[in-house]
Amino acid sequence: MKVSVQDANVLIDLWDVGLLAEMFELQIEFHTTDLILAEITIDSNQKALQSFIKSNKLIVHSLSAKALLELIEFKQDQGKLSLEDCSVWMLAKDRGTILLTGDSLLRKKATTDGIEVHGSIWVLDKMIAHKIITKEAACIGIQKLSQINLRLPAKAIKQRIKIWCKN
Repeated sequence: MKVSVQDANVLIDLWDVGLLAEMFELQIEFHTTDLILAEITIDSNQKALQSFIKSNKLIVHSLSAKALLELIEFKQDQGKLSLEDCSVWMLAKDRGTILLTGDSLLRKKATTDGIEVHGSIWVLDKMIAHKIITKEAACIGIQKLSQINLRLPAKAIKQRIKIWCKN
């Protein structure tokens, strides 16, 4: 089973297109930090995530006071990365796991440091490959996502639309 560390933007992307529950059907052990969870402020999103936490589909790592101080010190050397971004970078690095994020600065830092990084589109690919969703459902999802998350790579979106949205 693969293990991944989850940034907020992938959780939000999949919630926004109605495929968050399907993501948790993947044979991936999902982890995040309490700082990431605190970034998600919409009540309905929080309630949905709490159900995945209670069912152990999302494991939340709480930072001790000592770990938080180390994180703050680490963040000072990381330029524009937020404290939340640094928390998932450190968790992925420490655990040797995949990092799921759409944040370009975080992706660059993680890749430079040898961490395998993927985003929302990769998760959709995996859900199709494991027959959790159909190409038609992915087509609808990627089209919605392309309208609400303008930071996603246009080339990758066009490629998936061409493959998944055959009319």
